Amino acid sequence: MFVLQVLKKRKVPYVVHAQYSESRSHQGGHLSSVYPGGSFMGYTFENLCKMGTGEHEVASLDQHDFRNSGPEPKFQSDWEAKHAQFEFILFGYQVGAYTSLEVLSFAQDTLAVEFR
Repeated sequence: MFVLQVLKKRKVPYVVHAQYSESRSHQGGHLSSVYPGGSFMGYTFENLCKMGTGEHEVASLDQHDFRNSGPEPKFQSDWEAKHAQFEFILFGYQVGAYTSLEVLSFAQDTLAVEFR
């Protein structure tokens, strides 16, 4: 089963956070951020975007495809890069991959980076 979060900037998807596990009751599995040009579990970035944010009862097309995330965008500042990482950590918390203390710790690290 997939759990997806499609994040958009200016109406164009720029990243999909994805989690895949074999069953609804199994937390964990594979967790990844996917960018244009990447794929996850055999589904292209475009296919993941078409599925949209939410839970999807689909099987993996390629169980070994969980590291082909595509080229990460160029961030304009350290804060923007840290914020993007925080979005991923927060998604991981939503699907049970991170604890609340890990999220709070990462939030502190994110706030410590100077905003520009």
